[in-house]
Amino acid sequence: MSEPKRGPIQFIGHVIAQIVVGIYVVVDSIIGPIFRPFMRWLSSLHVIQRIEGWIGALPPYVVLVLFLVPLAVEEVTKFYGLVLMGGGHVKSGLLLYIGAHVFAILICERIFSAGKDKLLTIGWFARLFYWLKGYKDRLVAWFKATETYRKAQRLKASLKETVDRWRGRPKAFER
Repeated sequence: MSEPKRGPIQFIGHVIAQIVVGIYVVVDSIIGPIFRPFMRWLSSLHVIQRIEGWIGALPPYVVLVLFLVPLAVEEVTKFYGLVLMGGGHVKSGLLLYIGAHVFAILICERIFSAGKDKLLTIGWFARLFYWLKGYKDRLVAWFKATETYRKAQRLKASLKETVDRWRGRPKAFER
């Protein structure tokens, strides 16, 4: 099925959306396997379970503030990291940007996870959350249906095969 004809503005918007979603999918596929085992381990710690239980027992708007304050700090820090990179301080800006992402994964994700049930009792928050989640899911599904994604998957498989050959790992022993 061919795509509908687009004007120049729609074409540019389409290309920009594909690039942004593509970056999201690539970053998620790289960072996810690295951080998921660590996050499982972290959430298994007794002290973290107690803190998450405490957060889950708080009133919804207290959980919201507890979530939004570190999220705001993280976003401002990432922006400042970009400013530093743009100003020629690439190493320090990149470290700050990556550090803010790690902070978000470690702190904001745990707070959100612990307080999600309470947060979803706030009507406007629940509507916004499900709208954003649905929008993200549609964008990711759309991107995964593109030729760009299929080419990236073929490249990934080829790279994996090459690395396995270099390691001397026979193809028959793949998972």
